[in-house]
Amino acid sequence: MNLKKIFAVAALALTTTLTACEVSIKDGKVPQKYIAAAQQYTGNYYGQFEGQTATLSLKMAADGTAQLNILTAQGTKDFIKGCAPVIGALRYADADEDKQVLKSAKFKLATNCHLDGDFVELYFDSTNQVQVEIVEKTKMETVWGPDQCVYQGPYVGQICTPTTSTKIVPYAWLTGSFRR
Repeated sequence: MNLKKIFAVAALALTTTLTACEVSIKDGKVPQKYIAAAQQYTGNYYGQFEGQTATLSLKMAADGTAQLNILTAQGTKDFIKGCAPVIGALRYADADEDKQVLKSAKFKLATNCHLDGDFVELYFDSTNQVQVEIVEKTKMETVWGPDQCVYQGPYVGQICTPTTSTKIVPYAWLTGSFRR
């Protein structure tokens, strides 16, 4: 086998390994083949969100629709004070297919106050512990690319201009930690 074929096979194997973990979510529903594994993460978790005592409840309907609620110690859904947060549908999940282990999940988030993030992100340390993050603030960063050069002829030579793009980078989060 020549070197090109070895490289192509290695690149294909690496790509398959890196993309095999993302679970395709449609209409907030966990695919049928993952429901049994996902069930082990459902239930109530107790802890704190931004310093206030709260309960995180993760449920799944028979059709695979995942539901997330975070309630304060007073039993309200106002876990982001004064923002009236509404947690929507599951949008994304990352799992280890071989081990049937959920790594992370994202649920849509709507609020009536200014937050740059629009997702509640869950990171599972195990079936008994979950970390919660919501992007609070982002900033724009300029990314410099290679110069674009154009040859203008023998008297002018090359004229080069730098290329730039901007990307949004989170820098502050609202966080919580929960255990069963």
